[in-house]
Formats: sequence, structure tokens, C-alpha cells
Amino acid sequence: MFEKLFQKKALVYNSKDEADWQNAQTLLTSAAIRFKAWHSEELPVGGCGSKIDVRKLGAKGPIPKELYKIEVNAGEKEKAEAVLAGAVKAIRYL
Repeated sequence: MFEKLFQKKALVYNSKDEADWQNAQTLLTSAAIRFKAWHSEELPVGGCGSKIDVRKLGAKGPIPKELYKIEVNAGEKEKAEAVLAGAVKAIRYL
């Protein structure tokens, strides 16, 4: 009953583009692939002076820090990558 909940997950999408992330979610939903999508803020490097976030000092304003990710069950990774290939801008693993 709970087998699908506790399966190993695989990262299939990692980008900083929100519109492309939403497009990837639509494609996976239409292909009937279950996924977990979330976004989080990239953490600054710690250490001396870590209170200063250098991404706020970009030449053209603040640099976006949000990372958008999608995970699928490990058994559906190849199918998900085939659906996303060529349809989204980039599938990057950081």
C-alpha cells in the first residue's frame, strides 16, 4: 500500500527559470508521471563575512536565488527525462 510513497526519488529537473519549471510540471502531468516539485532559495556560502550576500550586489540588480526542482520515482526517471527532453530549456544538475 505504501510502496510508492517510500520509493527512491531521482532529480530530473533543476533550474532557475520559473516559467520553464511550470511548463515541465504540465508536461509530466499530461504524461501521467507522478512527481514532487518544489522551489527553494540557494544558500550563501558560510564563513567570515557570510552576512553579506554578494548576490544582492549584481551589476544589473539582485541576482535571482530561487532554485526550481522536480523529482520523480527512480523507476520513472528515464520516462520523465524523455518527456522533458527538447521541451524545456534545460535539465541541469547543480
